[in-house]
Amino acid sequence: MAIYLVDYENRSGKSTANGLNGIERLTNNDSVTVFLGKSNVVPAEILDRCVNRSKARVTFHKCRKSARNYLDFQLVTHLGFLAATREEREYHIVSDDKGYYAAVDYWLAEHPDYTIIRQPFILAPEPEPPAKKPKASKPKGKKAKKGEGTAGPDTRAEAAAPAEDMQSTGGANGLPEPDPLPVPTPPDQKINKLDPPESIRKVARTIYKQEGIKLGYISQLYDEMRASAHAKSFSSRIASLYEPDRLARLRPDLLALFDRYASMR
Repeated sequence: MAIYLVDYENRSGKSTANGLNGIERLTNNDSVTVFLGKSNVVPAEILDRCVNRSKARVTFHKCRKSARNYLDFQLVTHLGFLAATREEREYHIVSDDKGYYAAVDYWLAEHPDYTIIRQPFILAPEPEPPAKKPKASKPKGKKAKKGEGTAGPDTRAEAAAPAEDMQSTGGANGLPEPDPLPVPTPPDQKINKLDPPESIRKVARTIYKQEGIKLGYISQLYDEMRASAHAKSFSSRIASLYEPDRLARLRPDLLALFDRYASMR
């Protein structure tokens, strides 16, 4: 069972339906609490997604006042109350506000058996099926008239070709040589290659699950964390692991996770 605490005030007006993207895919074992700012009004379409299309238990909490971080403190207070009174160990803060990492860092350090993660939406958008490529039309050639033969290859040009041109297309047998294997990026120098501890791995697994990435690929992420001396290097290295759209979604959380890992080395 997972519990989602949605900062609707922060996510209002976003393209992912105020952070509620994926709420329809939750189960009846999941719970969602939507925190509304004093001036927030939930559109009917959003209410329909929460109440009629989702199996999860959805409740709304309306803040009675408006002030800086007013909703944020109430959300974090509710998180602590739930963690202290319930048996669940998995909590998700749905917000773009990175200030929530203060709460995430506390739970990682003091209660590593809990999974607390900040994310921009409940579940990642489902990838669209690839568009079918149109079949290439074959060029229509003119039919040869009767009595006209097709021109054969110009053997004189082949005979006059220098030996260097033949060697450039392959080996001695005339076959093309295979492309060279890609050279892996060498690790940064002078770093302590600490293996990511379980507290880091647990958050990484949750990020991959939310994004729908198979956990069999997560070892590549750990390799880049060990091989990177600083966040700039790590950000460059992970660019080859994901597609551009997915990288844009994952990079903020992965960089924050790397910062916490780097502080342990």
